[in-house]
Amino acid sequence: MLTVLGQNLLTTRRVRIGPTPEEAVEVPFTSVSDGEVTAAANPVTPLGGPPWTQLENVYVTTAGGTVVHPTVPTLPAGFTYYDIPVITSVVPNSGIPGAQVLVNGTAFVSPMIVAHFENSGAPVPGEVLINSSAQLLVTVPFGLTTDPTFIRIITLGGESNRVPFTYIPPPPPI
Repeated sequence: MLTVLGQNLLTTRRVRIGPTPEEAVEVPFTSVSDGEVTAAANPVTPLGGPPWTQLENVYVTTAGGTVVHPTVPTLPAGFTYYDIPVITSVVPNSGIPGAQVLVNGTAFVSPMIVAHFENSGAPVPGEVLINSSAQLLVTVPFGLTTDPTFIRIITLGGESNRVPFTYIPPPPPI
């Protein structure tokens, strides 16, 4: 979902996303108010390699004409697509609360990256220390049970595959 903020948007007739006006693809939109339009981002083919993102311009046509975002050509494009992250391995694939594991994979690029440990149907976030687009250092959270556990990474590109992880409860206090 894409949100366009501005003025005089109540008369929006078209929203298009693409590198140029000629290549831009029209997407479904809803005029929320005179200052806001929401639009569905058109699907794109993942890059499948670095930089794992695709920048596109956003063209909004209203009764008053067409505006492109960004309005200054030297700025980055108005909308960024992110590839879906993929986990290839977790090392080690077990741990106690507070331990750190290295999550290897691809497309770990996004302003928002979350590591979820899941068991008993409830996700528990682990602290993420970003190493690179191919590796994350993640702290195993407290609050898990010994039920089957999985780890997955969530970015603006979507949710990664789920990888089994063995949760080891902390030793009882002495």
